[in-house]
Amino acid sequence: MHNDGMQFVIGNINPSSTIEQIVQSCASYVQKLSDNSSSEAYVNWNAFISESINRTEKLQLSGMIDWLQQKDLITKEGIDFINSINDLSDDLSLSEVVSKIDSIENDILSSKMSVEQQSYPLLYAAVAKYSAQYGELQETSSNSKWKEIKTARKFSWPWKKDAEGAISGAIGGAIGGIGGGLAGVGIGALLGAIGGGLGSSIAAIFIK
Repeated sequence: MHNDGMQFVIGNINPSSTIEQIVQSCASYVQKLSDNSSSEAYVNWNAFISESINRTEKLQLSGMIDWLQQKDLITKEGIDFINSINDLSDDLSLSEVVSKIDSIENDILSSKMSVEQQSYPLLYAAVAKYSAQYGELQETSSNSKWKEIKTARKFSWPWKKDAEGAISGAIGGAIGGIGGGLAGVGIGALLGAIGGGLGSSIAAIFIK
């Protein structure tokens, strides 16, 4: 769903697109996933993704982790796993990033944390990995529309910001009570995580 969302958004933006247009495109995609075509749903998703982007920028990863800790939604071990991914060097190739996250994912799954405790580290790992995989694919594709964006805006693929945005979206889902919680958690929303990840990562490309 994440990579399909990236493809959907790139089909609706160009190097001169505004943040508002990016948010609108992300909202349209998440609305499509939610199978609710009402104008009210679109307005709600538009506001939700805007708030997720703002939360990511305002709180940063450490602030969002603090919030999860205060709500007893993450353990120290879970935080260590998230930080181990976030601390991966920016000098690594995207394929190296994917390989290292694969190893960390396996460590999360084999840990003694409960299913609930694993949920947020696994969310962060999964979105980071799929984002890096998608970015690598765009670098090698001869007909990628992202190449036009990258030439114009000169950016490195923002897989970390994608994962941070997913956490922000999940937190927003928890606060707002959006249905369809993360596996084992019972709060937040998978759609919120997808929308937050898409919005924050693409916004990072366009906000300098």
